[in-house]
Amino acid sequence: MWMVCKPFGEGKPAPQQEWLEQQLGVPGDLTRRISDKLILHGLLNLAGPDGDLLTPGRSLDLISVSDALYAARKDEDQLGERLPGILPDILRNITPPGGDQTFAKLVKTA
Repeated sequence: MWMVCKPFGEGKPAPQQEWLEQQLGVPGDLTRRISDKLILHGLLNLAGPDGDLLTPGRSLDLISVSDALYAARKDEDQLGERLPGILPDILRNITPPGGDQTFAKLVKTA
């Protein structure tokens, strides 16, 4: 979610799923499963002429870290447990009440 919201908030081009896979260094099936969950919950959209770009599903002011964590964890596979070390420090260091912080605010402070 962060890797889609950050460029969007900075006015940069939307990333492709393949770019996320390369940046995170994890198998594509895992990143796609997480992206699918975020899309299902309305947090991400597919965009571009080929439908291969990821954009936020709504205003960054309306997407909280809690929303993203809830959507990603809404499964029995516990994908987050299988992806150690990929969470950016700015997200890893948020205390529990910070989960309500929006991605708009995080992009501005990064």
